[in-house]
Amino acid sequence: MLNENASVVHGQILLAVLLPTLVHVVVGQGIEPKVMGDSLELHPITVMLCLIFWGMLWGIPGMLLAAPITAAFKIFFESMDTTRPLAKMLAGNLEELMTSVDESDSKDGPKSPRPVRDPSPFSHTVRVPLRQ
Repeated sequence: MLNENASVVHGQILLAVLLPTLVHVVVGQGIEPKVMGDSLELHPITVMLCLIFWGMLWGIPGMLLAAPITAAFKIFFESMDTTRPLAKMLAGNLEELMTSVDESDSKDGPKSPRPVRDPSPFSHTVRVPLRQ
């Protein structure tokens, strides 16, 4: 009789440890970065990386403040033309980032073609025209 109760108790202890751990992992690694990223206009990978960075820098308070601090940096980066591509990268707008880079290239006008180097091994020799 004692063995049956012991196995039930062990099962309950195991369930009491595994269930909250599973919920924490699913919410902390999946749902929370997606929700935080959508509300702050940050990519979920950016949220995870900022959690790691600010957590390593300031510990638990850094992890609590990671998403708001990164969102503030993103807003600051959006306010200047030179750092706007970085803000787009934090938001995960890579397609928009690439099109803005292409547009900035076209604003500068056509680029002069680079000189093509002659691949032949004799390109350094002097070529003398033949008499006809």
